[in-house]
Amino acid sequence: LVSAMTLGLTLAMAVPAMACTSYYVGSECTADGTTMYGRTEDTSSNWDKVFKVIEAEEVGENAVYADPTGATRFKAPIKVSTTYRYTVTRDAEANDDGFFGEAGQNEVGVSMSATTSSSPASAVRSKDAFVRGTGITEENLLDYVLCQASTAREGVELLKDVVTNIGAGEGNGLFIADNKEVWYVEILTGHQMCAVKMPSDKAAIIPNCFVIDVVDTNDCENVICTDTLVSFAEENGFLVTAEEGTIDVKASYAPSYTAGNADRIRGGEFLLSGIDSEEIYTVKSRDMFFDCEDVTLTDVYTLAGYRYEGMDFGSRRVNRQIGVSSTVEAHIMQITPDMPAEIATVQWMGMKSPAYTAMAPFYTAVMTDTPESWKVEAAKRNDDAAFWASYDLYNICNNNQATIGVAVKDAWKVYMTKMEELQKKVNDRMAQKYKSDRENVSYYATELGIQAGEALTNYTKAMLLEAQAYVESGSEEPFVVSESFKDLSYKMSNVHPPQSQKGKDNNNGKGKNK
Repeated sequence: LVSAMTLGLTLAMAVPAMACTSYYVGSECTADGTTMYGRTEDTSSNWDKVFKVIEAEEVGENAVYADPTGATRFKAPIKVSTTYRYTVTRDAEANDDGFFGEAGQNEVGVSMSATTSSSPASAVRSKDAFVRGTGITEENLLDYVLCQASTAREGVELLKDVVTNIGAGEGNGLFIADNKEVWYVEILTGHQMCAVKMPSDKAAIIPNCFVIDVVDTNDCENVICTDTLVSFAEENGFLVTAEEGTIDVKASYAPSYTAGNADRIRGGEFLLSGIDSEEIYTVKSRDMFFDCEDVTLTDVYTLAGYRYEGMDFGSRRVNRQIGVSSTVEAHIMQITPDMPAEIATVQWMGMKSPAYTAMAPFYTAVMTDTPESWKVEAAKRNDDAAFWASYDLYNICNNNQATIGVAVKDAWKVYMTKMEELQKKVNDRMAQKYKSDRENVSYYATELGIQAGEALTNYTKAMLLEAQAYVESGSEEPFVVSESFKDLSYKMSNVHPPQSQKGKDNNNGKGKNK
């Protein structure tokens, strides 16, 4: 993956995820005090994704990251001699478009969600064009950062260096986090970026547009940006300030909200806060944050598949929903306070749109393997792949929304609510294991993840078979999902590491795998 390598001359066509929706909920806004962030990845309805572990690698001093896929010519320095192991949700290799590692976490607990593709105003772009081919893009972002960042802040600084000295190939918004901080980064132009540390008492919905508003670039604790962010805007006549020493990033660099982006912000804010904000359609910039309280993981899951149920748009045409057919995977990073960095972040992940599919929990920082059905490389339908099972279930629900769709959606909410409560118990047990049996934490995490992932795949396949049988029968009776999830098998008590495992599956919390 990472070494001083050269690229072939033939480049594959890299296709970015162009219509994603990101979300963030601070710890003071949640019912259990956890912090949550994540994204739906929207690109193409049948674009297979896989969930894999990328092993650590000895790269030596002064190594260079070069895109191993040939999809881009991006190269940049690697600042470690041994990379970190990390998990990644990637495009299947058979898609032949590059990595596009959309979500993952490395072994020291740095996690990412990347990206929401965005564009600056045309007048801004003409002054600092994107660096096509050699600039950093969605195809490279996660792999480049997670292989070497030991903290979220360090990950942001790595991107600042790359954007400043090498350049960016496209505009993007992305999250980088650890167990202490969550940062939201916007790559604005070929050589400008801005990042803000997310507050614990606010939430945010981020569609395909830049949303960072007023920042003080001298506030080094909460803002990281390129050194010329303000001067570049001022010299070219598009600087907008709120008061001396600040810059309104969106008003300066970005166009106004499109109706489709405004729809998603409005819908997401309504679901989490109950407040319906119509002014988004008429302003160029606004506070990216809003207030909410007692948000649960199931609420954020519902947000990821939200189609504005319960909202009244009146005569206004809905231009874009959050839960759409082009979603190929969705995830929520849930960070529990006062947990060790390696097990503080649980990645909830599911294939296809949460409108009609669900998510499974994974301790991605310490996992050394993933469920077999989640890593099947299959660009075309494959009965063994988690993605294709979710794809088929989503489609049959979407084509029969009033019957199958309603029943499956309700069933998955029951599943997510039960899994959310179960995960709290598993977290308590994992924290105990971290103290008493630390050498086997990786083993427990891996087995739990495989257990949860394969169970979700099996539930999905069972629902699909029932739905197909219902359609074939032509029944006019209401569709009923038989699975009640009364006995979920995702439990620490089901994992018993053999004596031969002890001491072999973990690096004892010391960092890199040597």
